[in-house]
Amino acid sequence: MAFSDQSTSNASRRNRVAIYARFPGTGANNPDHSIENQLSTCRIVAMDRGWDVVREFIEEAMVGESERGPVFQTMIQTAKTGEFDTVLTDKPDTFTAYPFHQIRLLQEIIDCGVSYQCADEKFYFDVENGRVARAGTGVRIPEHLIHRSEWSDLSEDLAFRGTDALREGQFQKAEWLLEEALEEDARCVPAYLGQLSLYEQVGESQKLAHCFEQAQKYAPENETLLFGLGTTLIKRGNYHDAIPYLTRAIELNPQDTDALCNLAICLELTERIKEAIEAYHRATRVAPEDPDIRSNLADLYLKLGQNELAVGHCQASIELYDVMIYQATHFYDMQQSEMRPQAVVIGDLLRRKNKAKALLAKAKHWNGIHSVFSRLLTRLFKG
Repeated sequence: MAFSDQSTSNASRRNRVAIYARFPGTGANNPDHSIENQLSTCRIVAMDRGWDVVREFIEEAMVGESERGPVFQTMIQTAKTGEFDTVLTDKPDTFTAYPFHQIRLLQEIIDCGVSYQCADEKFYFDVENGRVARAGTGVRIPEHLIHRSEWSDLSEDLAFRGTDALREGQFQKAEWLLEEALEEDARCVPAYLGQLSLYEQVGESQKLAHCFEQAQKYAPENETLLFGLGTTLIKRGNYHDAIPYLTRAIELNPQDTDALCNLAICLELTERIKEAIEAYHRATRVAPEDPDIRSNLADLYLKLGQNELAVGHCQASIELYDVMIYQATHFYDMQQSEMRPQAVVIGDLLRRKNKAKALLAKAKHWNGIHSVFSRLLTRLFKG
């Protein structure tokens, strides 16, 4: 049976117990896990151990799978008054099915000055310096074999679950999980990135602004977060404001081609074409086999009237697309291509290649016109 480092009894009186039962539990479809059976199991354990059951908290509402129900919150407030010494449940997943949430809720109980007991004798959890360190069932796992992210990096676990919920369109659940992640660790970068995406999608400008403020406060020098902030501003059309974030991200990681290309886009859209070209050139030095960068460079050179350079980059781009199309046709690995069907990948490459070919035709056209005018001017001056 599980217990915390705190004493679960007092020499001067019997241990006062509060039973917590919840519906639906993990085994809600199993009649053995009904509220009645949860209560019955806990009462038997309390009686066998000579404990006094002073309160029973029953969560009958259909709360979320990892959400603190209103009755749980009432129990926490009551625990702070000293009305009972121990919280007792039949199983740890009475609280939630997810281990990292179990740890968080157990910590709330411990912080109230009470202990926790579980009727399931296989369950245990450890407290180190007042903090719940790990929990589990069955045989204890040696310290050196415990995966750190499973127990310590709770904030990242919550953030990744929030991101998954966001992909599934469960915005309310995503928001709750991301907020929980930041409560656990205010410097959790994946949680901020998730919030940026969430509030951008749902159009919550105020919350988005608050996220920007908090992110800059707690993780001002994180290149991934700076890139995320810059990208969010691009999506909102704030190209000028995005430039400092992307510039700093590149200073921290000069090999970040995505940041270099996004910076180039912002510079182009703020009429700083030459600086945009320089950003793309830096990107080509990092990723010389990326045809999109070459194509974008060709487009910018065309805007500056430097048609020969535009033609050169277009041709290089088309050659690189041909290589990628050949590889996708003969050596395709779906797992390495984010599970995209082969036909979709090849079709996308062909579309981008055709765009580069159209740009090449345009560049050659203007280069031809430029050559004609150059010859005419030469003859005039000679005449």
